[in-house]
Amino acid sequence: STGALKDQSTLKFIRQQIRNLLVNTFDGATTFKNLAALGISTTNANAANISTSNVEYLYFDPDKFMEGYNKDSESVKNMLVGSDETPGILLQIENIVENALATGTGYFSSADKSYSQTITSINEKIRKANASIEAYRARLEAKFQSMDMLISNMQNQYNSFMTSSGSTSNIISY
Repeated sequence: STGALKDQSTLKFIRQQIRNLLVNTFDGATTFKNLAALGISTTNANAANISTSNVEYLYFDPDKFMEGYNKDSESVKNMLVGSDETPGILLQIENIVENALATGTGYFSSADKSYSQTITSINEKIRKANASIEAYRARLEAKFQSMDMLISNMQNQYNSFMTSSGSTSNIISY
């Protein structure tokens, strides 16, 4: 909730799916309607404080779980693991996580591809910017060399003019 990936909408969606499974009524429920009925809750379970937005920790009441298990072990198994018709809560959570981790199609694989494409795009922009800077630098150097040659030619012409017109003592002063 506070890490580097906290604003990733897909991860928030995955987290919300898991939270919903942990606190909502189980679709295939017979004896037990939700995990809280088995002593697995987000807080000390009661009807007033179960919320899908505040699931950060799970609490386990072993006495309540064993009481439920002893009462109807098949219902506990169906809720947690599931049956052929209805996957249990743990299997559903596993499916959510497996889908997120799937190679090629999962969230992390897709995010990795996206980040790799972004990095490639940024590197290409950097390469083009460096090439543009290098071309600009080469143009400036060429202009500088051209101006340097012009200045050198002007100095040579000035020196030629001064030597061909004789000494500077021929200049009349008023």
